[in-house]
Amino acid sequence: MSAIVLPGWYGKLPSLGDFTTRRLPPLFVEPWDRWLASSLAEWRAADEAWLEAYLAAPPLRFALGAGVPFKESPGYAGVLMPSVDRAGRYFPLTVARPRAPEQVATSSACLEALEDVTVSALNDDWSADRFDAELGGLDGADDTGPGWPAQGQTLWWFARHGELSSPVTAAGLPTAAMLVQLFSGRPWQAAG
Repeated sequence: MSAIVLPGWYGKLPSLGDFTTRRLPPLFVEPWDRWLASSLAEWRAADEAWLEAYLAAPPLRFALGAGVPFKESPGYAGVLMPSVDRAGRYFPLTVARPRAPEQVATSSACLEALEDVTVSALNDDWSADRFDAELGGLDGADDTGPGWPAQGQTLWWFARHGELSSPVTAAGLPTAAMLVQLFSGRPWQAAG
């Protein structure tokens, strides 16, 4: 098995004053940022109560097939959760690890650990260095979660009260409406 790759991250931490990224390549961050920014803008414009829903949203677990969010992507698995910076600007925090070539499934234990560390970083106002140190202490993949999505596809799910939701598949990154539905913590229902 290949060496464990420390997860990268991008977005907002309450202890910092602006966007921060570590170990995620610009080829990942740039399309990811555009997608999140446009999805959040649509949500804000469509729903006066968006902030209340955003702050109550569960962390989302994801698996990105090869080619998402950039053409040469090996695939990534990680956690996306609502966050805010020190100045009070709201934007999610993403923690992700590239797929190892031999990995045949996402790692439930790894994603749960990523989620736990990320929630602690936000709730306990960790510094970027402490967050990195905690991420560095995590184990690698165990291949016990959902299978990897096909090239160009993505899987999204969340844990609520100890139960995992059914994974939702999207072609590429989800639409703004789908992301809002996922952040709602309710099962996805396709528009009729």
